[in-house]
Amino acid sequence: MRTPLLENLLEEIVQEIGRAKRKHPDCPTLHHAIAGMREEYLELEHEIFVDNKDRAAIDKEAIQLAATCIRLIMDVNLDSREG
Repeated sequence: MRTPLLENLLEEIVQEIGRAKRKHPDCPTLHHAIAGMREEYLELEHEIFVDNKDRAAIDKEAIQLAATCIRLIMDVNLDSREG
């Protein structure tokens, strides 16, 4: 079920994918993809466990992690999926 909150989050993720593609246009292998996902996960973990649980910072890192996960699906060509 789509809600305004979900629509906003999806739009933020789409914008982050665009920003990330401009900064790092290539994600050629699973190894590149998982390295990016790990980096974003560790940044999210840091915000949750080390910093002062700043909700905006947690949301930002979670959106960046979601974008890197989607890039693995979109950019790493393991089959004939069109993108």
